[in-house]
Amino acid sequence: MRIVIACGSYLLQLMVWVAVLRLWVTSRSRIKHERQNFGSAVYSDHFELRHFLTQGLVLGAALSVVNVLVGFSLPLLWVVIYELLAVVTLIVLPTTVLPLTLIVVSTLITIGASTLGGPYIAELPSLAPTGLKWGLNAVPVQNYLWLAAFFFLILGHWLSRYGGRFTAPRIYAKQRGKRIAGYPWREFLVLPMVTLVPGDWFASHWAFWPLLTIHGQTFAVLVVPLLVGLRFTVFRQVPRVVYQGIA
Repeated sequence: MRIVIACGSYLLQLMVWVAVLRLWVTSRSRIKHERQNFGSAVYSDHFELRHFLTQGLVLGAALSVVNVLVGFSLPLLWVVIYELLAVVTLIVLPTTVLPLTLIVVSTLITIGASTLGGPYIAELPSLAPTGLKWGLNAVPVQNYLWLAAFFFLILGHWLSRYGGRFTAPRIYAKQRGKRIAGYPWREFLVLPMVTLVPGDWFASHWAFWPLLTIHGQTFAVLVVPLLVGLRFTVFRQVPRVVYQGIA
């Protein structure tokens, strides 16, 4: 039951619902443009949302199993920064996604807070009264490399399976009144990634929250949304071949 409750907390995170809304708007825009250009939609269903739900859950479950087996953890500060940046980019930049940039920037800020940040960043408010820890020094740097490596593996697997399968063309205007067809890729996933966060605040406030103790260190089990996606448009080539090469 504790694991079910922890997994259910994933649905309470703002980033998940902002991503769903953003993808729904993207899908509606695609269908609208197809009907304007071709008289009817090439794919009238919202396949972006379907892939978001099915592939996101499957890949997230696979990544979560691996994370639990190896004891993968992330500091609380990284999780907070990552989700805030993700929400902002999904709202402010409606035509693109920056999944790798989010990981890199969140990692640099977190590492800088523990090593190079100085008094303005390193002196974070104490969480001792709550039993929670920022976890700046409790997580090895190799964990960020692990996350980046699995991001590329998941993105490559996803592109190899679905890249070019739903080729919805779009007409683009060129110089001298010419028009050209392109095949845009606007899909992205949000994976429910199980990770460990240093501290016992959750258990001290909610006795039902699952905890793990590794080498005397207490970790709370959290389900963190991980953004995976790519913005790409194919011209004058077979989309399936191009995405296979990228994968």
